[in-house]
Amino acid sequence: MIRPSTGRNAALLVLEQVERSGAYASISLDRVLAQNVSLSSADRALATELTYGVLRHRTRLDRAVRPHTKRGLKRAHPTVRRVLRLATYQILMLDRIPASAAINEAVAVVKQAVDRRAGGFVNAVLRKVAQQGEPPLPDPARKPAEYLRDAASVPDWMAALILERLGPTDAVALADSLVSRPPLTIRANRLHQEREALVELLAQTHSGVTADLARYAPDGLHLRGAADLRRSTLYEQGRLEIQDEGAQLVGHLVNPGSRDRVLDACAGRGGKTLHLAALAGGPDGLVASDSGAAKLADLGRRAQRAGLKPPERLTADLTAPCPELDQRTFHRVLVDAPCTGLGVVRRHPEAKWRMEPTAPDALVDLQRRLLDRLAPRVRRGGLLVYAVCTFTRAEGPDQVTAFLGRHPDFTPEPPPHHDGVDWNELLDGDGPAVQTLPHRHGCDGFFMVRLRRRGA
Repeated sequence: MIRPSTGRNAALLVLEQVERSGAYASISLDRVLAQNVSLSSADRALATELTYGVLRHRTRLDRAVRPHTKRGLKRAHPTVRRVLRLATYQILMLDRIPASAAINEAVAVVKQAVDRRAGGFVNAVLRKVAQQGEPPLPDPARKPAEYLRDAASVPDWMAALILERLGPTDAVALADSLVSRPPLTIRANRLHQEREALVELLAQTHSGVTADLARYAPDGLHLRGAADLRRSTLYEQGRLEIQDEGAQLVGHLVNPGSRDRVLDACAGRGGKTLHLAALAGGPDGLVASDSGAAKLADLGRRAQRAGLKPPERLTADLTAPCPELDQRTFHRVLVDAPCTGLGVVRRHPEAKWRMEPTAPDALVDLQRRLLDRLAPRVRRGGLLVYAVCTFTRAEGPDQVTAFLGRHPDFTPEPPPHHDGVDWNELLDGDGPAVQTLPHRHGCDGFFMVRLRRRGA
């Protein structure tokens, strides 16, 4: 049993939970740190760095270790495998940790958790990694697919989708961005204050924190030097939400009015729901639906913290008949559909290793069924906004083209011109759809489009 007495051990415990039980890294890390209040701020920062670093670079780390093992990592004890990755990340990719410290800690953990013989094996392998470094990486210009796999730790099936969508040059740039550390981005709750006023509040209450205005989202701020914002008074007062700039743009594409009836059909924990409420001036007329009751309960708590009356919430599978909704129509329906999530891999790198190559096909079918079931819920003249946090062609442009073929009463339309967003740089080619990409726009990857239903 590994006890999280240090930042390294805390990261090792999170990696074990991710691998063994499919836990989300962010949730597991928050839980482990909350349960170990004695960890210093430096250890907490190290645990975060190591957890996400290993998950982002797993293939590259395994590649560096492989020449020094006769049997390969797949046959190694799971704890040995995770410890080797953790130490190799420190040796190859962190400047401030001496290789000797990383090796000694790794050997001690393996001796305690496995046995002395395994500790000797780990010691020998890591000393060779420290001495020889990693093998040369593939040339991205000549071998882009190999570069995506070996340098950016992108699984082969995922690399094929990225190359198909973007071509080799952009695919390499995107892959590099997916293993980078994303910015900490927040959204000012405009029901409390504008973002310029929030910048002043941050300066008054958080020494050492700097805030830059987001490039596209009019409520967004990129922070540097911030610690755990969820413990801050401003967060507890509901003055800010932690939300990527790309996710914020979805709400602006919906652009709800104060009198609109709005359905957020795949609300989850409600990040976009709360934004829709803020944009509309309150939650009246807003319905949040999701198949997970626990997520909607969390949404209610988040709404109260944000100073809002919780919107109407409905636990339902909207791919099936739903008596609570089937007789209702809405001015605006947001379908923020389940997807491969490739656009948020830099924030959730474990998704690369959890998802099977067949997952995109199953998700495309689920998206199709959601769209077909929800199209009648859009009133005549109303708006359907389809969004996915990915960049595959099948889940984006192809999905929309197929939908329009089945529903000729819907027409794509450009983003709104009056909500403070300059959409010109975000358009996906010549059409009205929006595609954000980390390497181009500095935010998570989202495909989103407005579809207007004809009629008065």
